[in-house]
Amino acid sequence: MSFGGRKRTKAVSPLPFPHRIRWSLVAGVLGACLLAIPWWVGSHHSAWEASLQSWGWARWPSGWLAQWAGGVGELLGGGHAGWLWGIRVECLILLGFTLVFWRWAMLHYYAYKPGSVDVQPLVAAESEHRPEPSVVDLTARFRKQLSEIDLFAPTSLAASAPAESFLDLLGDVNLEPQKLGTSLLRLTSQLRPKIAYRVSGVLMFRDKEPHFGLTVTVTSYGIRGSRAETIWESSWEEAVSNAAYWVVATLLPVTRAGRKPPWRDWTGRDLPVELFTAYHCAQKFSRDRKFDAALDRYYEAVHLDPTNVHLRNQIGATQESMGLYLEALETYYGALNLRMQGHVKDNKKLWSCRWWLPRPVYQWQFWKQPGVLQARYRLGVVLGISEMTAKQWCENNGTTAQEIRKSVTPAFAERYWRAARDLKPDPKSPAKSRVRQSLEKSLHRQRLEKSLVRSLGKILDPPIENEADPPKPNENEVALVFQRASAQEMYQLARDYRVARLFLLYRGDRPTLDRSALRVNRDVWTQLRLVKVRLKQPGGLIRPAFTYSRWRLIVQIRAKMMERLARKLTCETNEKKGLREIKHLKKRLKKAFLRPKMFHRYWQGHYNAACAYAVALDNRAEARGSRVHITTDAEERAAKRIDDRLATLACHELKEAVRRAEAGIKRIKRSWVLFDDPDMTRLRSNKIFVRFTRETYPHSTPDLKLELDSASGVSSCKIEISAYQRELLESVGKIMEEVWRQRNTQSPEIQTARDWFTTEGQIWELVDTVSADTAGYWLDRVRLRKKIQSVADCAKRIEVDITTKVPEFDKIVADTLDGSYHNGATVSTEKIPSRLDVRLRRLHKLVEYSQQNSPIESSHLLLASSQHCDSAVSARLDGAIKQICTHYVATWKAFSELFEMPANPLTNDRFGGNFDSFKSALQQLEDDAKDSKIFIG
Repeated sequence: MSFGGRKRTKAVSPLPFPHRIRWSLVAGVLGACLLAIPWWVGSHHSAWEASLQSWGWARWPSGWLAQWAGGVGELLGGGHAGWLWGIRVECLILLGFTLVFWRWAMLHYYAYKPGSVDVQPLVAAESEHRPEPSVVDLTARFRKQLSEIDLFAPTSLAASAPAESFLDLLGDVNLEPQKLGTSLLRLTSQLRPKIAYRVSGVLMFRDKEPHFGLTVTVTSYGIRGSRAETIWESSWEEAVSNAAYWVVATLLPVTRAGRKPPWRDWTGRDLPVELFTAYHCAQKFSRDRKFDAALDRYYEAVHLDPTNVHLRNQIGATQESMGLYLEALETYYGALNLRMQGHVKDNKKLWSCRWWLPRPVYQWQFWKQPGVLQARYRLGVVLGISEMTAKQWCENNGTTAQEIRKSVTPAFAERYWRAARDLKPDPKSPAKSRVRQSLEKSLHRQRLEKSLVRSLGKILDPPIENEADPPKPNENEVALVFQRASAQEMYQLARDYRVARLFLLYRGDRPTLDRSALRVNRDVWTQLRLVKVRLKQPGGLIRPAFTYSRWRLIVQIRAKMMERLARKLTCETNEKKGLREIKHLKKRLKKAFLRPKMFHRYWQGHYNAACAYAVALDNRAEARGSRVHITTDAEERAAKRIDDRLATLACHELKEAVRRAEAGIKRIKRSWVLFDDPDMTRLRSNKIFVRFTRETYPHSTPDLKLELDSASGVSSCKIEISAYQRELLESVGKIMEEVWRQRNTQSPEIQTARDWFTTEGQIWELVDTVSADTAGYWLDRVRLRKKIQSVADCAKRIEVDITTKVPEFDKIVADTLDGSYHNGATVSTEKIPSRLDVRLRRLHKLVEYSQQNSPIESSHLLLASSQHCDSAVSARLDGAIKQICTHYVATWKAFSELFEMPANPLTNDRFGGNFDSFKSALQQLEDDAKDSKIFIG
């Protein structure tokens, strides 16, 4: 069975698929024959030839046109020859067939495009016990939901259905000579259908749950097909919303929108509405910076379509936005393995330089496997920001990093072993290096390859000798291997893209990559990044350069020249020489663009060029920080002018990228450029970049200090996620406080109270899981959010909504941490993650089941005590239930106060609330739980 090929392994779409090309070709051939007959008839007349002798180059086209016009005149004239009457009859029959097939071609074309989608007003079905729905309001909501999906243009204009056959159109033709021309024009205009699809719906109600339903019908007027489905939900609004998703999922496989990623494999097939709903909701959550919810829905979509590379690329992009570079690395490599791009044969192609016949055959895979190029590019970028990826790779404080390291290391060792030829697992033992050199000279190539694979495996994942103290990989060596692997990936991708982009254009895809951007990364960005990594190596920049195997000679020379230029620019303190090296760097980037920048349409090449300048600036700051060279005051001033020149060029390229980018890209890239991109860490503190942000991205508080201390090692992305975690836990406490406050006003039955205690224990278990991992695992946060949301939905009067949006860094500084920024006071935002981690660890020690006064154990004891109470005495339990509700209110209130921000961050920048009140509330709850007679009265 084939899961990723073109075989029909999926159900065919119930709506008929339009074959616009087939009918267009038939109509075109008939039309060409109809035009050729007058030209052939006109060949018997030579009246125009004498007048065309002096027309020069225009003689032939003018002669053909005159010959065709003469033939038309002969056919419509008064000639009574028998052969002319036969040709006239043939032309009339051919005209009829041409109009018939042309109409079919127009119907299929507008069904594929599609044309107007007529959304009829909803109709309420008759029922005796049905509540009266607001039909007008639900119709407006239905049309609004269809318009928000932004794939088709719903219309509510009054339009009649197209004629069912061509004979219906001929019925309007008036054969009188005075009105024949008008009738023919009307007939020609009616060949194009006014409506492609019609959507109608009937509101229904039934006694069993779910009660509310909507029967929606999609009718195709182009090729005569329809499909109906009844959607049942717990409310009219939910039924209307899900019905809108079902309509779009029905139309996607048979229209032009289904040819675009990620729906290409579903063309002409039955697209599950759950898959489309999950993907659309994930995109909406991602745009709103609700990354946890977006990841949850993306994984739900991948579960329904596991071979879709585009969905995996979206997951990787969301993980990058959350700062989960190691998870993104695994996601992109998994996408390559899915399309056999991580296979043994492909690993060999990665390091080969073949350009002859097998190359086009190898690149044919991009026709059959869309989305692979984007996955390879993002894999190279994630490997390229090696200081972030290597740091997460070497962490041992969580199970996620260790599991990913164990699973990915064998594949990476097989794929990138050539990048570790000059490395050894233990840098303290030089004997291993000499043994390796002797192996390279004497042993067979296969044995050498196996030895290097094992060596790289030990570098990436050292063998565990003591389970209690597992060894950590060498971060510098891992970063160096990743950086070399990134350079090789970019080199091979730039070569493959030359031919692969032709396949993408032929298939109608808009290229998601730019060849100039790939060349900038290959020739400049990767070499500058490699110099940055080598600054942290034992030998520094004195260490011999790495020679990439199987690169073309000209590319190797170019790479070595660029690396030499990067080393000079990094350590240069003379202003004249530094500006000259910058001029050479600018020339390198200009060559990478392949064409003048005024003709460069895409934004990505300019953005990558800005990243190259920013990395060069970062390298100079790293060199000064590591004392590679000692400078005087004059050299410091010269170095500052060099840095300002690099910052000016970087900001100029950023402006060009913003000018060429689309509106959606500008919105997404704003947060990435200003706060999250690791390439621009040093650039953000430059006054030229600050001026660029004020001009390009205006802000209400432009004098805020948004840069971070690079020595703290805390990124803005980590601060954003920590602020989101704090707001999430604070919202959890407030919602549960309101829930128990509302329950305190009720007189529940004993079974309802048991359900409350069961749910409460589950919530505290999720809180314990989140605090144990210091809220670092996104899936734990999603489970907690869903559980709280379900409890809040049961309580209809809860007004507090749980926070799921990740705030941007400037909003954190302006609105939360630094309310008095205009007075010149600042608050250290770098301390937010560490203080939140400390608070979560203390919370875990209090909430854990084995601890004293644990709310998990208290909930279980209350549930066990309520099991001995029957419904006969439940009327006497109001006092006990109210007492427990009061103590739960106090507990959750103290919990929410633990994560509140202080009222005045200038005098107290710690989180509000203390653990004493929380411990006291837990003690009261424990006393109620241990009172065995609380439910007996």
